[in-house]
Amino acid sequence: MKKCLPFVLFLLSFSVLWLDCEKDTAPLLSRQPELSLTAEDVTCTEAWLRVQTDNLLGWDVLKVSRDDSVIYTGRPGPADTLLYDTGLLPSRQYSYRASLLRNNNLLKENALCSITTLDTTSHDYNWTVDTIGTYGSVLYDVAMIDENDIWAVGEIHTPETDRYDSLGNWVPPFNAVHWDGFDWDLVRIYAVTSYGVASRGPILTAFAFSNNDIWTFSLAGSYSHYNGNIWQSGVVEQTIGSINKIWGKSPIDIYFVGTNGNITYYNGAYSYWSRIESNTDMPIQDIWGATDPISGKALILAVASPKYNWQKPLLLNLAKYPVKPEFLTVYNLLHSVWFRTPRKIFVCGGGVHYRINETWTRVEELPAIFYNRIRGSGLNNIWVVGDFGIVLHHNGVTWKEFPQLLLSTGNYEGLAVKDNLTVAVGWKGEIAIIVKNF
Repeated sequence: MKKCLPFVLFLLSFSVLWLDCEKDTAPLLSRQPELSLTAEDVTCTEAWLRVQTDNLLGWDVLKVSRDDSVIYTGRPGPADTLLYDTGLLPSRQYSYRASLLRNNNLLKENALCSITTLDTTSHDYNWTVDTIGTYGSVLYDVAMIDENDIWAVGEIHTPETDRYDSLGNWVPPFNAVHWDGFDWDLVRIYAVTSYGVASRGPILTAFAFSNNDIWTFSLAGSYSHYNGNIWQSGVVEQTIGSINKIWGKSPIDIYFVGTNGNITYYNGAYSYWSRIESNTDMPIQDIWGATDPISGKALILAVASPKYNWQKPLLLNLAKYPVKPEFLTVYNLLHSVWFRTPRKIFVCGGGVHYRINETWTRVEELPAIFYNRIRGSGLNNIWVVGDFGIVLHHNGVTWKEFPQLLLSTGNYEGLAVKDNLTVAVGWKGEIAIIVKNF
């Protein structure tokens, strides 16, 4: 009978867990050992390396070096092992070498891999601050196509709205503003109701693939879609409650999440809506996804947690069927999620946390405040916004706060990041606010 023994090895920054099984070694003695070393991901200070081996004996030894320093010597572990190295410097090239030894003799070497860590991004930004509307105005979300094409949605009152005009027609509030590179233009996006009439009520969220493919969801319980020429709307009977956020892998692969644990999926190839069971009735506050450039697989995560409520949150994996909760040790008011690859995942709410190798870590140096949204364009350009106008930037190594954007009364609720441009929206006192860097 084969006998399996668990090993947990820690050396410098490596943490590897595997099961090693005794094998019949006779057939392996006649086979050539195989060894490869490839880089899967890098940040400013970290690297993930894939070690693949085959035809090894139980007493063979793996040695990994970074430049001229040996950073690991020990059992090879599984045939496919992901190693994690940290403590690196930004914008620096490193060379890794892996070799195998048997009975203290070199068995296999020249598994080489070179990486260049990311450079840090700048913390130096200028900001424009625009206020929109009058009493009761608020913006909940923002979608950005480029620096000259930005949509923010919510509820915007002006002196001309909320009254009857000279013809006796009611003038509803606006529910969107559009940036064309020069001005913010007030817009009314209609949404059809279950009664078949047009509503121009508050819009809660927006998501854009391009300037001719924009999605919003209204408090009326229906979507609106812009095709570059007109807005079209429809009721989504599969939703229960309202929709808080939209995320799509492509225009034919879109997820809508919201209250009552609602996950609604749109298959654009067949114009088909369906409901996905989340196995929770907690509101789902955010959703984000990304495709792993190494495996080609998509990871889609959604945050389920009542806002300002200490009920244990869930981080749902929508890429699995049925939907499964991810391992989570974050309990304080989870509200938003963002990542670029599965190897480092960020969440925020009652603090900012990140996950590496199934270990969650809190960023301790940040202000103790509620964070509403986290987004980024890379692991060296991450932004977080929240209550009382908190705005934070992570450049890959350090975090910076922008005190000039703080609000005595008000929050930033929505956030969009594209390349070096960041836009946050929310409310200030009784009016809507938009801050944009340049």
